[in-house]
Amino acid sequence: MNTYRLYCEAIKSSSLTVDAVLRNIPCDRNAKLQSVVICSRGGITADNTNYSKFQVKNGSTVVVERSFQTDDLAATTNEVLLPVEDATVDSTTELAINYDATGNGLALDLDVVLVFELARG
Repeated sequence: MNTYRLYCEAIKSSSLTVDAVLRNIPCDRNAKLQSVVICSRGGITADNTNYSKFQVKNGSTVVVERSFQTDDLAATTNEVLLPVEDATVDSTTELAINYDATGNGLALDLDVVLVFELARG
């Protein structure tokens, strides 16, 4: 499999009640997002009422999502997230790393690696 990886950070530590685009990821070739690996620097404790979601979006479509409503993420623990929708990109695609808050939200401090498989042909 011919893959390439892009690293970015997803950090949201203020205005936790406000949804936000944390990063824009311009794509420069035909590929398919195979997975997203996240790693929390300090750990995230789930909260059923006040939580956030880490998302990778293509336009308004959520391609990858991780909710911190019921499941914790221990510090320095990698977690692999798989796409839930079509994750095909081309040179006109701009993916967004999105923060989605519910209630008072939760702070995020994540290292993120997007893993793409190059298209054949």
